Amino acid sequence: MMTENDIGIAKTRELICRDAGDTRFSMIDDDVVFSRRNQKYFKDFDNKPNMDVSKRLSDEVDLDEMYFTFNKWMDEGIIHIGNRRTPLPPMSKSFSDNIFFNSIHHFNGELLSEIIDEINWTRCKVGEDANLMFEYLTRGYSNRRSDEFIAEWGSYQNGGCDDYRNSKLHNEEHKKLQDYWGKEFVILRKKMIAQGKYGNKIGMIDEYTYKPKLAFKKSQT
Repeated sequence: MMTENDIGIAKTRELICRDAGDTRFSMIDDDVVFSRRNQKYFKDFDNKPNMDVSKRLSDEVDLDEMYFTFNKWMDEGIIHIGNRRTPLPPMSKSFSDNIFFNSIHHFNGELLSEIIDEINWTRCKVGEDANLMFEYLTRGYSNRRSDEFIAEWGSYQNGGCDDYRNSKLHNEEHKKLQDYWGKEFVILRKKMIAQGKYGNKIGMIDEYTYKPKLAFKKSQT
């Protein structure tokens, strides 16, 4: 869908989700490259291999199977699905629940529509992925990240938020996130140069760790 200029990524995401309604849909950055990891790493596949290499670039069949799997998970009540980064080592299971992920988003619009008017989409200009996750996790909805269907993408690249994103904005907006959700869920870990090929353009930032599992757990008490 088309939006006004300069409304920000968080507001743009809200408008996309509202436009999608109760459908199931994906939001994927334009530089994403999908791969598939060998099932030999995963105990839920009895560690039986399904390819001759450790991972491979996804072909059309792999992508079909990815979306078949994601639809099945949404049938089971998952509201939001992501993909693990390709360079990271394999996990012992093919998916992880109630975990942080970014850049690739597959939404269950049927469930998201139940709370879409309750969510504060624009609480922060960056860190909006974590904010959205806390909005639904604290209401008892679960997410899931695939560790079999993996992907790679860049960080802090030209375009998008590039014209206004800098270390000052990053730190101020993540502090808003911590002030609202609390230091229990949003933890300042260290100061560091922003990650990725273009991270030096951003400079020194406050790096935060999120506790989505704890947020979901507290929603169940």
